[in-house]
Amino acid sequence: MTVRYRSGDFTVATAVGILRNESPLLPELNEVLIFHQDYVQLLNSFTALPYNDPNPDLLGETAYLINESPREDFGGNKVKWTRSWARVPSSYSMSGGIYVYNFPGFATGRAFEVSRFPVAVRIQRDFFLCGNLGTFTQWEDIPITKAFAPYEGGDSTDYVNELSDTTTPTLNDYLAAIFLEQEIQIEDSKVRSWMGSIYVRENFFVKAR
Repeated sequence: MTVRYRSGDFTVATAVGILRNESPLLPELNEVLIFHQDYVQLLNSFTALPYNDPNPDLLGETAYLINESPREDFGGNKVKWTRSWARVPSSYSMSGGIYVYNFPGFATGRAFEVSRFPVAVRIQRDFFLCGNLGTFTQWEDIPITKAFAPYEGGDSTDYVNELSDTTTPTLNDYLAAIFLEQEIQIEDSKVRSWMGSIYVRENFFVKAR
């Protein structure tokens, strides 16, 4: 980290020690994402930075402020604390283990009651900065998608367990998805906090069968 200015009288927050970093999403994602830097400043001059404030000294992707630790006495009316920043991770997929899922039945050939199979789950993870400088004002604005739910005709609330020529998707369309090894989403999107104002959305997929 390059310190642009070092205050001789500590009226400005002064970096002390080395910049420390973390790669918390290994082994799925090999990216340096978290940064910690200790600072010293006169107690009466201390001002907390705004949440999501970018670190101007880091090269590469922007890192946003996620935390300022409690201040500790450093002597001489000075305090010491740690500022932490995080980069928004890239999207990636990971294993979700094995899930026993009840696939739709077929109007001709397979009853819903016997279409329950153990299958491998793929989790798709996407990350979003919310709030100050973020993609979304609040985390509730992050788009979510619903789980696969076949329905009859044009009524999306008329859920069915078996596919036919009149359902959405149709039986033929679903059989084509099986042939092409396409995926279906088995649960609604899940959104939760990852670091600071960075949120992760997880979607869960299995291959149609």
